[in-house]
Amino acid sequence: MKKVVLRSGAAGDVKVEPSKDGTISVSGTPVLVGIEGGPSEGAFDKVGFASVRFEDTLLVASKGEFFYIHFGTRLTNLVIRVPEGVPVSQERLVINGDLEPDLRPPGAPPRPEGR
Repeated sequence: MKKVVLRSGAAGDVKVEPSKDGTISVSGTPVLVGIEGGPSEGAFDKVGFASVRFEDTLLVASKGEFFYIHFGTRLTNLVIRVPEGVPVSQERLVINGDLEPDLRPPGAPPRPEGR
């Protein structure tokens, strides 16, 4: 990989660290937004990351981040670890009611609200 693109709702607020073993990894903390009480069982089952390769670029996109009317889930405290010398760019994911990751090519215009 010559480049990594991270697409998430927290883009711009991601810590980039060198990978000690030469692999690429992403981690974050899922949080509930706008919901009182505790998370219901299985609330975070779909939150995580998906990736796809576009030639020499790896796109990593968050999945399961959503916001609907007044509640949702978000990923915070994002950390991406990449081999030394591999640049990381970030693209903001439009958070809406869609739980699926946005795996369109890097640089694609944001998905419209509601899809």
